Amino acid sequence: MIFLEIDQPENDPILEVTTELSEITFTILLRWDDRLEAWYLDLFDADATAIVVGTRLTTNYLLFNDLRDSRLPPGRLALINPNSNDPCGFEDLGPTCFLVYFEPGEFTEPKDVARVEIPFVLTAVPPP
Repeated sequence: MIFLEIDQPENDPILEVTTELSEITFTILLRWDDRLEAWYLDLFDADATAIVVGTRLTTNYLLFNDLRDSRLPPGRLALINPNSNDPCGFEDLGPTCFLVYFEPGEFTEPKDVARVEIPFVLTAVPPP
């Protein structure tokens, strides 16, 4: 399990994170929508080609369950709030809610469910 480090400058509604997931480089763009009060995720490959655009982040649910694309990371991404299922507010991304990547084989789930709730709540926050 990898906690993606998200540094949110004060009042910045657009965040970009470049990271390796299962040894593949991806860029994740996180955008806050004031009107809907939600974070959205765009995923790009190493060549800056969009793989997924406009995925709304829902706390404690796996992302991309309904997508079949060979360019997606082989593991699973999720937005985790270790304290509750409350939505991740604008200032919560980083200090309260964490983007987590599960390597292949670290997490098993039914293949026929569009949204699978993560069956646990983390008991520790990621290391500083």
